[in-house]
Amino acid sequence: MTQGCDVKALDQGITERFTEEVQRTELPVSEVARRMGEASHQRVRDVMRGKQRLPADMLAKAALIGFDVNYILTGTPPQLSRKEAALIKHYRAASSADRDHLEAAFAASEKSTRARLI
Repeated sequence: MTQGCDVKALDQGITERFTEEVQRTELPVSEVARRMGEASHQRVRDVMRGKQRLPADMLAKAALIGFDVNYILTGTPPQLSRKEAALIKHYRAASSADRDHLEAAFAASEKSTRARLI
């Protein structure tokens, strides 16, 4: 074991965050595996269940389909840009009706983005 580092806890965190990224796609695991070029979805499931450590080749393939590899490895969520922070600020200040319109626009945009992302 590495001094001052709980390898088992690190592996568990990586597994949990990888699983979060798979779930974020809202696709079946079999489809995520197919898009990653995996011959079978079982290898992805084994990583998600902690039966296998996340292999470097799978991590690299995950990056190619839009997974946040930095988050998976470090647990550090992405930082908001000024524009993103401003959007949140304005959203929170918006009326209920304006929020509904924004959410509908983002939902429509998300469908087309998700189709291109993965």
